[in-house]
Amino acid sequence: MPAERHLRHPILRAALAGMRQNLLPGAVLWCAALAIVLAYYVVPSLRPWFERVEHAKQVGGFWFSAGSSAIAGALLPFLAMAALGRLPARTRWSLLAFLLGLWIYRGMEVDAFYRLQAVLFGAGNDVATVVKKVAFDQFVYSALWTGPTSMLLYRWKDCGFSWSATRASLDRAFWRVQLPAVVISLWSVWIPAVSIIYCLPSSLQFPLFSLVLCFWVLLIEVVATRQDSGSPAASKDVSGKSGSLLES
Repeated sequence: MPAERHLRHPILRAALAGMRQNLLPGAVLWCAALAIVLAYYVVPSLRPWFERVEHAKQVGGFWFSAGSSAIAGALLPFLAMAALGRLPARTRWSLLAFLLGLWIYRGMEVDAFYRLQAVLFGAGNDVATVVKKVAFDQFVYSALWTGPTSMLLYRWKDCGFSWSATRASLDRAFWRVQLPAVVISLWSVWIPAVSIIYCLPSSLQFPLFSLVLCFWVLLIEVVATRQDSGSPAASKDVSGKSGSLLES
């Protein structure tokens, strides 16, 4: 019997179910991010490549963050969904517009947040600095802002971009169970992920975030596709829908 059945609190049951579903994509994500960080520190021949990325980030500024997050969080996942046959024909272009708008903005926001953290906690990557940044990132910024706003925006998308339908769908279960459960379940993936990201110099943290974002969304799509094709009762996320991040 799955462990979550023994938990009485619905938030904990839903969060544990989400953690179980995200475990494999998360593990692949951590390995990929860790490999990039280790390559930076232990493979000198790759340092010029990292310096070019660093220079592009410094020159491009928020244009770089907007463009890279749009590609990583919207365009590449959209193409992957098309290749996997997960795009509904009637709404594919509205979905692409939604994803591009979301990730262009969110990329600039995350870049600004990383800059703020460098001001608040310093630009170092020692253990104390990394711990402070991870805690502020996950327990303040993500828990109180990016998690809730992302869920609300995807709910709006699921409701056909209708604000009235979205408001009607935001029942007590959404606020008291689904939202906190999603935030808790994503901590199991993103606390290790951002811990790895913050080990790089400040100018390389956002480029690695973009790569991690791309890996994460693509992995979720692959897992969701396998679940949907493997069983008519495919694994669901805590909102009761298919595990696809883009179709949540």
